[in-house]
Amino acid sequence: MACSKERATVRRLFPEFTSAAATADLSSLKNFGFPDDLIASWAAEIPSLNQLQIDAINDSGVLRGEHLIASAPTSSGKTMLGELAAIKGVVERKRAIFLLPMKALVSDKVRQFKRVYGSYGIRTVEASTTSGPSQVWARNLWIQELITVYEWRGPIYSRSFKFSDG
Repeated sequence: MACSKERATVRRLFPEFTSAAATADLSSLKNFGFPDDLIASWAAEIPSLNQLQIDAINDSGVLRGEHLIASAPTSSGKTMLGELAAIKGVVERKRAIFLLPMKALVSDKVRQFKRVYGSYGIRTVEASTTSGPSQVWARNLWIQELITVYEWRGPIYSRSFKFSDG
């Protein structure tokens, strides 16, 4: 990632070649197509974007559809970074799958996503080997979706959204 000083110099010298930038202020996410009321919902959850999230957005292009692997300590903002990328896709009328490493995290995120995103028409379903009826929902998704998945034993086929018990 380019350092912040270099990025600022490029923006100052060549403003016509630079795209919108994220800052610590959550309202800067409006430049990436997020609606004001959704940004307000995030503001109720987190006070600001941290440097990891800002760099991933500005330098790595995570909100422009670029791929990114974020490796950082616990509580450093990786989950919110993934959430931003997933919701960006959903805002653009795409599907998103949000993978989490532990069943307890999935349960927590399902509750949080329903609370934060339910009023925006974004349906959240849990799909795992123990989630039961949610697997039926996951097989027939045709509208905006955010899926949380905990799956260690079987492969996930993202093209068809069919989940295998392996």
